[in-house]
Amino acid sequence: MSGASSYHGGLAAEDQVAAHYQRRGLTVAARRWRGTAGEIDLILRDGAALIFVEVKRAVSLDAAA
Repeated sequence: MSGASSYHGGLAAEDQVAAHYQRRGLTVAARRWRGTAGEIDLILRDGAALIFVEVKRAVSLDAAA
């Protein structure tokens, strides 16, 4: 997969994951948050709890792991 294709595929995967959690009532607090140590794909809010999500796009769960 080319760099641009991988980038857009990753964005699409993050959109799908965010939509999945939003349907379950969670709120997306941040996307692609960047800090000095790296990036967090999604930060979700579930009431007072924060949930940090790393999204991996792959053909199977085993391949993503």
